[in-house]
Amino acid sequence: KLIRWSLNVADVYLLQSPGLKKWIDQYSRKQTYGLWNSIDLAIIPDRLFSPKKESGQIITGITVGKLGKNKGTYDILDAIEYLQKKDDIKIEWIFAGTGNIEDFRDLANNKGIANNIVFTGPISDLEKWKFLYQADFFCLPSYAEGQPISIIEAMSIGLPVISTTVGSIPEMITDSINGLLIPPGNVKMLVEAIEKMKDHNLRDSIGKLAKENAKLRYDHSVLCRNLVDIYNNLILS
Repeated sequence: KLIRWSLNVADVYLLQSPGLKKWIDQYSRKQTYGLWNSIDLAIIPDRLFSPKKESGQIITGITVGKLGKNKGTYDILDAIEYLQKKDDIKIEWIFAGTGNIEDFRDLANNKGIANNIVFTGPISDLEKWKFLYQADFFCLPSYAEGQPISIIEAMSIGLPVISTTVGSIPEMITDSINGLLIPPGNVKMLVEAIEKMKDHNLRDSIGKLAKENAKLRYDHSVLCRNLVDIYNNLILS
């Protein structure tokens, strides 16, 4: 009852995504707006060097953020272990972020994949972009999320994204169009999605659409314009 009451006392409700707006509309009689998260696209540094990788060469995946089970770190390591045994794909991985790194480094050693992986530990914002530019695709196989900024950052520089059908991610990514979606915890499908990234034409087409989506949806200027319109309408109503 308190939740229902709280959803009807303000003049306007701002939600983190259109999907959340749809859900809140079931309980609120007030005006609601679904907004996208945003980043400042203008401050993203330019790529200094972008070697073109052909199909079948070594491909580099990246995950940005805190390592842990909820973020799918164990699933990624299991997928790398499986893929290392195959002759038709060579995989490298960058884990850019914090967490229980020593435990994951030990696990990578036990799996025999330590030479395929870089654990960066804490890094600066500039270093984060440097590592993102080194990758061929971004992967966040989380078990629970909202609307991840890390996915927006990857999309903004044209990285194809592999992620899961949790939170607002299915609103951000249309499977096989501007990214690849899998169920959380499904290592087999994660392996299959990573294998698809061997095809540089697929990476390019998905990454191009992802970058276009980021420009239209996720720039700070877009969010600011939307907020100005919302508050102007509120003042005039």
